[in-house]
Amino acid sequence: MNLISGIDVTSGALNSQRTRLDVVAQNIANAQTTRGLDGLPYQRKVVSFEGELLRKQGLGGPSLQTVKVAEISTDRSPGQRVYDPQHPDAGSDGMVQLPNVNLAFE
Repeated sequence: MNLISGIDVTSGALNSQRTRLDVVAQNIANAQTTRGLDGLPYQRKVVSFEGELLRKQGLGGPSLQTVKVAEISTDRSPGQRVYDPQHPDAGSDGMVQLPNVNLAFE
């Protein structure tokens, strides 16, 4: 493997991890957002990876594999409901629907 091929493999993996960390930071920043633009609590985002084949151009050697982001999806699991009748987003029963972000898990 030459130096350029090694850089291609490493840069693909680093870019994918940077995307994952950006999404985790977005999840943490919105962990208490009970009303988004759509009027609903924030929904956690999840990054999925997949392998990407890098072919050596004209060298006839083995192909290399790196990682790329396949998709960024929304976790649709419900968040916790807490009793807080003073909260502006509380329902008539005093319950507030929180985002489905678990800081310990992130």
